[in-house]
Amino acid sequence: MRIILEVDSLNYATPATVSRCGMVWFSEDTVTTDMALNHLVRALSKESSPDKSGTETVPAAQTNFVASVRQYILSEGSTSLVVDALDFAMKEEHVMEATRERLLHTFKALMVQGIGMVVAYDENHPDFPMAGEHMEKFSKRWLLHSLMWSFVGSACWSVRKRFSEMLLRASGVSLPENDRCLFDYRVRIEDGEYELWSDSVPRMEIESHRVSASDVVITTTDTVRHSDILSAWLDSRIPLVLCGPP
Repeated sequence: MRIILEVDSLNYATPATVSRCGMVWFSEDTVTTDMALNHLVRALSKESSPDKSGTETVPAAQTNFVASVRQYILSEGSTSLVVDALDFAMKEEHVMEATRERLLHTFKALMVQGIGMVVAYDENHPDFPMAGEHMEKFSKRWLLHSLMWSFVGSACWSVRKRFSEMLLRASGVSLPENDRCLFDYRVRIEDGEYELWSDSVPRMEIESHRVSASDVVITTTDTVRHSDILSAWLDSRIPLVLCGPP
């Protein structure tokens, strides 16, 4: 039996492990950011799902979604929006040590969630599939949504605010209310417009004798938006750690 392990460092390896394993070392510069993003785009383009006949196919909606956001991910002549966002995030302080690979991995999971939403929309609207301005608007705003949560989700609110301002300035997208940031909004699949997370919070009426009960859970804006984000990472089988405010 031969076992191959891939690790990002030997920080937690014991001397016994190091002395008994053959090693192949790769410099951090071996895989550049452009190479990682090209691989990401190819992965998003090729990930397929079984159709009704059981055949693995790539839906047209997926192809159109990736084509719409490709220019913002890959650097062609000048640095792309994603490259600028990654450089920004790597310079900031996070609650856990940030690495390029971790940020891109979580970014991919959220992009896959967006692709799944587009594919499901087309399946439910076969006569009027998402296309044109609708596709452009949703895909671009979903890209910004994915960048916010994957790149600075582990940073403090002041960093998130500055990151949101940078993304809006670089992308040319405007919010319905200028005094808010991208973290306050979700993207509607129906029309690609922004909607406040607070509008999705259900109204609850609690009987007076239940107010002090320990099993009463009151849904808030934070629980609604974090549940949505966590579901995308769990669906992609990404391990995660929940912690308090950074």
